[in-house]
Amino acid sequence: KVDAPPLGTVTGKVTLDGQPVTNATVSFESANGQIAFGNTDQSGNYELRFRSGLKGAEVGMNKVRIETILDAPAPEGYKDPIPAKYNAQSTLQKSVQAGKNTHDFELNSK
Repeated sequence: KVDAPPLGTVTGKVTLDGQPVTNATVSFESANGQIAFGNTDQSGNYELRFRSGLKGAEVGMNKVRIETILDAPAPEGYKDPIPAKYNAQSTLQKSVQAGKNTHDFELNSK
């Protein structure tokens, strides 16, 4: 049996200036430091995975980070098209409830 906290499934869509964000990682970090993450597809949709094949994120408030996935080390001078306020200096927070959760993120590059 996997020792896991209470989880809620989390799906949603990420857009930046109204356009779907592809190849981005969406991560939810709980107050206990448990991290769940998922990657966006061609339509900007994601589904969070916990560990050991479990789906979802820990129930409660989670800090959210959204950043672009790079297959290689970032080239010099590379700037993530997703602003730091959504990742490195994220202010995003979402509450996860038991059961199904849908959290869409409408990001703005301004």
